[in-house]
Parts: sequence; structure tokens; C-alpha cells
Amino acid sequence: MFCTNCGTRIESNQQFCTQCGARVSSNALNNNSTNTNFINQPSQISLNVVWIMIAQKKLSLLNIITCYVILYNDRLVLAHLSPELQKAENAKKSAEIKASGIGFFKGSAEMMRYWANYQDKYRTMPIPSILAEDPMNAEIPYNIISELLFRAYTAGDEDDPDRGGVMHISLSNGNTVKLKHTISHSNSVKATLESLLGFRVKYKK
Repeated sequence: MFCTNCGTRIESNQQFCTQCGARVSSNALNNNSTNTNFINQPSQISLNVVWIMIAQKKLSLLNIITCYVILYNDRLVLAHLSPELQKAENAKKSAEIKASGIGFFKGSAEMMRYWANYQDKYRTMPIPSILAEDPMNAEIPYNIISELLFRAYTAGDEDDPDRGGVMHISLSNGNTVKLKHTISHSNSVKATLESLLGFRVKYKK
């Protein structure tokens, strides 16, 4: 079982967390007693989005797809842009552009804007709808994250190629979600992650 405030492991007979001092409620005990695999069951709670991060996930040697990390106050959701979903979204937007009657160049610009701002749709999209988009999509409560390693992206030179940014999400069940990104060092990014996960964040410039 884990503290819902800071994620520290707690015993079933504890009334307070030994790490942060938070009271362990009966609801918290019930929630923490569930298994710690990805929780893909639709959430019934409407939450505000704190930040959306665009990352890449390696599925195999030659298969790398975009993955949107949607951070809420008490959980994150991974939304994968699979080739099938991307094709369907392209077809839908192309149909809208064609129906609007705008020309080729304006249509191309509109398509580019659509994909540049694609992640914004998740700001108002209910979590159950996000999870239903793709079988790989997953909801991860913060109380099962044991560590979040975030290394900022750093541009290199000819002798030292670009050092890609990484984010590794280690779970209490031993699994780790490994993502790459191109987000440079930012104090606001560091502060945002630490405000959500506290001491479990290992931030590296």
C-alpha cells in the first residue's frame, strides 16, 4: 500500500504516513490495495490538466510513435498516436478542409496548424474517451510512481551529437515507461514536475 499524498509505502495498520505525515484514510487503504499495473479502467473523475508533454515512445527497433503525456493533479495519462489513429485523424481533417472549400495552400496550412496543436484536444477530453482512443493508452496514478527521471534535452555539436531528453517513469510494480523528448531545461518544467511528484522527481539538466 502507498500514501496517496507522497507515494511512500505504508503498512495496513498505519494511521499516518511516516514520510509526509498525511492521514491514511480508509478510502486510501482501499485504493492502494489494488494491483499496481497500469489502470486502464475509465476514470469517473473530471480533472484539470496541469501540463501536456509531447514525447516519443520506442515500441521496437524501427517503430517509434508520438506519445502525449497528460499530467493531472493526481495522475498522468499516456495517449499514443498510433499510425491507425493518425491516418484516421488525417482523413477526418482532410474531409473538413475539402468541405470548407478553401484552396490547396490554405488547406495545407490548416492541416499543419491542426497537427501543431493536436495535443490541445486533451485539455477538455474526458479521461475515459482518451483511454478508448487506443488500446495502448494508460492511466497511471501518482501513488504508484516510485520515481520519475527527467533529463532535459541538450543540443550538441559535430563532436558531441544531440543528447536527447528522456523521461523514465518507474512504477512500484517494477515496470518502467521510457520516453524521449526535445524539451530543453526550464525551471518551470522542473517546478511543475516537483509540485506533482515531490521528492520522487529526479531532474537533470
